[in-house]
This record gives sequence, C-alpha cells and structure tokens, in this order.
Amino acid sequence: MACERARSFFLLHPSLFELTRVRELRPPNNGSLKMNFDAVNASNSSTGFGLVIRDHECKCLVAANYNVLCFEVGFEMLYDWDVSQLFVETDYQRLVHAIEREASGSLVGEMSPLAIFLVYLLSLSRAKASSNIGVNYGQLGNNLPSPYRSIELLTSIKAGSVKLYDANPEILRLLSTTNLKVSIMIPNHEISGIAANQSIANEWVRNNVLPYHPKTMIRYLLVGNEVLSINSEQGHQMWHDLVPAMRSIKRSLKVYNIRGIKIGTPLAMDAMQSTFPPSSSAFRPDIRDTVMAPMLNFLNRTNSFLFIDTYPYFPWSQNPDSINLDFALFRGSFSTTDPYSGLIYTNLLDQMLDSLTFAMSKLGYPNIHIVISETGWPNYGNIEEPGANIYNAATYNRNLIQRMTAKPPIGTPARPGFQIPTFIFSLFDENQKPGPGTERHWGMLHPNGTQIYDIDLTGKKPVTNCAPLPAPENNTPYKGKVWCVAAKEANEMELEAALSSICNEENMNCDALAPGRECYQQAKVKEHASYVFSSHWAKFRTQGATCHLNGLAEQTTRDPSELSFSFLTSSHPVYIEIISLNSFNFVHFITRSRFLQVPKCHTLNIGKVQDHSSKEDFTSRCTMTNINNSSFLVQQ
Repeated sequence: MACERARSFFLLHPSLFELTRVRELRPPNNGSLKMNFDAVNASNSSTGFGLVIRDHECKCLVAANYNVLCFEVGFEMLYDWDVSQLFVETDYQRLVHAIEREASGSLVGEMSPLAIFLVYLLSLSRAKASSNIGVNYGQLGNNLPSPYRSIELLTSIKAGSVKLYDANPEILRLLSTTNLKVSIMIPNHEISGIAANQSIANEWVRNNVLPYHPKTMIRYLLVGNEVLSINSEQGHQMWHDLVPAMRSIKRSLKVYNIRGIKIGTPLAMDAMQSTFPPSSSAFRPDIRDTVMAPMLNFLNRTNSFLFIDTYPYFPWSQNPDSINLDFALFRGSFSTTDPYSGLIYTNLLDQMLDSLTFAMSKLGYPNIHIVISETGWPNYGNIEEPGANIYNAATYNRNLIQRMTAKPPIGTPARPGFQIPTFIFSLFDENQKPGPGTERHWGMLHPNGTQIYDIDLTGKKPVTNCAPLPAPENNTPYKGKVWCVAAKEANEMELEAALSSICNEENMNCDALAPGRECYQQAKVKEHASYVFSSHWAKFRTQGATCHLNGLAEQTTRDPSELSFSFLTSSHPVYIEIISLNSFNFVHFITRSRFLQVPKCHTLNIGKVQDHSSKEDFTSRCTMTNINNSSFLVQQ
C-alpha cells in the first residue's frame, strides 16, 4: 500500500520524482517505503494523506498536505538524517499564525505535540552556518574555560554538534541558545540500576532530558561509554545489563512523549575479534551472541546507529613498520585491496569502519548506519608514543573533515555515498585524564581558547590558507633509554605524598631510601621521588602503569642520576634475560632493544624490581633458578 501511495504521489508531483531519483526499492515496513539512498514515509489519517521524502544529494525533505502527523515525522527525520532543509506544502501565513498561537509563551510541560513541533520550527530561525562535524567536549582538566566560554568556542569554530560525557545541567541550559545538536551520556555506573528498574530509567529521563528538551536539541542519548572494553567482574555485569538499559531508556522517552532522540552506546574497536581484511572481520566471541546480536536488533528496530570510537592512530603507532603513515593520515599515496571482497582501501579509517559493516552483516544486520562517536589524532605524547605531534594531528583532522563534509557524501568502499556523522575528539587538551601522555593531548584548542593548529570544521578553508605547521620529529619509534622522573614543576609536598603511597604498595621496597642507607640523600625529595617513580614505572608498566601520577611525573631521555645509584630504565616489549650474575652488587638485564639496569639500591631484593620473562621465551636456552626466593631466568 505504501508503495502504491508513493507512486501515486510521484505521478501528481513529477518534480519531486526528479528530486528523489529512486534507486533500489526495499520491502515496505510499517507504512514506510525505504530505498537504498532515499526514503519515503507515507501516513494516512482523518486529516489527509501526507508524505515525507528524503534525498541524499539534495538533502531536503518534502512534507505534503496539512497532515500534522506528516509534519512531525518530517521534522523527526530532519534531525535523524541530518538533512538541511524542510519543505512544507501549506499556507505560509497559516503556519506563522500557528507558531505564534501554539508556541509563544508556552511551557514545555503544557505544550501539545503540535506546539512542541512548532517550537522546533522556530529553532530553525536561529540556525547559522555550521558544519556537519561534531566535537567531543570533555571536562577532565583543572584549567579549562567555563562552560559558557567553551560553548562560545564551539560556536566560533562552527561545530555542527557537540557530544558530552554526562548530562551537565549548566551546559545543557547554555546549549539551548545555540543551534548545536547535542549528544548526552548516561554514566557507566548507572547502567545496572536502569536495566533493573524502569522507574530509575524514567527518573533519569525526567531529570536529565525533560527539563531541556526541546529547546536544547538533544539528538543522541548514549548509554555508557565503551562498556564492552571493561574486562572485570563489574564490567561483565554491565555487558549483561547494557542492552536492557537501552531498552528501558527508550521506553522512558515514550512515557514522556519525547521524539527524535536516538538511543545508542559507543563501542571501542576492541569489540572486534579481527578487523583485517574487513570482509573477514567479526565481533569478539565473548560478546557476539550475548551482547552484540541483541544490541543490533535494538538499533535496527529503533532505526538508530552503531556508535564507534575509532582511532587510526592506535593501530598505526603499534605497528609503524607495517602500516604506512600516509595510509593512516588520508594522504592517498598508499592503498590496499581486500583479497576476498576486492574492495580497494586508500585509508585506514575506511578499513576500520568497513570491518564493522561486515561484522554486522554476519549477524544479519547489513543496513545499520554508523556514527563515529570519537576519532582524532594526538598532538603530543610520551617519548615512546611515535607520531603524536601537531603536524600529524592537523593533517589527520583536516583530511577527515574534507572527507566527511564532501558533497555528495563519499562513504566507504563497502558503503559508497553514505554520510557518516562524525565527532572529533576533542575540544580541549585535558590535563587530568589518566593514562599515557597522548590521553591528555587530543585537543584542537588550548585551555585558553587559542587553536593548537589551524582547523576549519566546515571543510571550506583551503589548507594552503592555514598557518604553517611545525615539522614532525617523532614519526619513528624512539629506541634509546627512557626514565620516569619527578616533573619539573611538581610540588614537594605532593611528591612526598606520592612517594609514601608508592612505597606502601605491595611488592615495592623503598628501604634503601631510609636515613643511613645507600640511596638516602638528605632534603632531596625530588631525587628520591624520581628514583621511586622510575623503579615503579619500569616494574609495573606492563600491567598498565604510566609515567604521569597526576602530573607529578614525566619522561626524560637524559640520565637523571646524580647519586651513587642508577635509575631503572625500561623498554617495551620487556623480555628480560640475566646475562651476568657475578655478584649481588650489580646485575644487568637485556631486552630486545637496550640494556635494563637494576639499581644497586635493590641488590638485596633484586627479584622485586625485575620484570620476569615467560618460560616459553627462553625454553631452548634457559633454566629457572631460585635466588633469595626470587625467580630468575639464567642463560646456560
């Protein structure tokens, strides 16, 4: 029936038929007729027949007749599909009078569906030129500008949307005066409660959505953040609760008659078991059937998106000898072919995105669209994080923007012509983010609001008009020694507290720093801290320890030793083999790339500061020997 109505309407409106260029029809579903690149929504009620048409190339909608339902559906599609125009076939003055009568001065809680819809129409009048590119607005920093100033900066760089990591009331109120489309997030720790109790879900929506909708243009409500990357007992429970929580939030939106907000959850690429070649990709076995299958069913049923945090920087930086840097930066000088699909890839991002497309297809969901919820490139990092520099960050983000704002849309090799909503990570460098150095340096702006590099989110500014970039100096992995020392500006009281905390950890022995012992230096807190930081980092880095310690530590390539002992240095991967064991005064280790020297101060507890290699690494030429109850690998 929907097909017949659509064809009849096209006969009456041949110009619309020219606009839509119907390419490939799919079976009608629930009164809708969907096409490969276009869509039609037909509705029929006592007020008359209405039709809403989407066209990818023209990016417009047409709402026909006076059907209020048609207007509402059309406007919902306007935001869900990220189109730029809405054409309404009705009397202009009648529409203006309706806006004045129904919307002016009304409270959200008292408004009829039509009035809410008309307020949406009014919101179009405040729209200014902006891009289709969104920006992640994180707040993990103690030097960031106020929310008011941050939103001013978002508007000034012409962001089209903003993604928050919570539902901050002040920020949501401020966003109501902008044309920014907004994504909000439910924290991970609230997922299980929402999944277990519908009233908790209703309360969350009542407190965090209803006070701001529709004046603040909330378009995405994300349940948790990279939940499937949390590998712990609590994390596994969240895996189980994730999709039920998404369903509960969807029901809550219906309870409050809130439309036009899509429910999703951001995944990291570690949700994949394999990504290359893309056509052979698959989700991890531990989540594929229990989490991903029901999630994709929910996304498909609600016409929502798969949200993915995808960073070409990480696979490149972990394999810089195997992956061409130009391939990661969209520079087009390198390509690869999927041997099974025959698809040709000119950049790493397309390859990563298509791996998701193929993985979804294998579970029976080939048509769910993808939103890039995070992507970007770090502008700075630790010594041993190659390629993290301003030049590469600017190059990646500029080329990304050019690609994602192209008209007509480029898509990917597996999905050519599809628009991919994209959020760049991030607005600011955030100095309180935990983890390696790159974690604190993904921003496009300094905390004072100045640009780290020249960037145009609309994609219209020629790169030749941008300010020159500093030449990259770390595109190849560093192969020398690295120490973890107290930061130059670190407060001594905070250093003492950190020193005490680390020395009280299990398997850390700081006796050598006691008065009268071999490593004691009176009134030299920074030197003591540097020694302990370096020892702790070298010992535990394979378990996730970083050289940061809330800004108290930093890496250096200069040997900081001014005392009668050597600092412990490290490298990765750490495969350690004792090659000299002549005395307990000095012991050397060797790794793949350089020597690892154990300080004299730990000679009595040498086993407590060394990283053990696995037996398998040295089976053919090593045996295990016990010395002072510590296991060592000794060369035969």
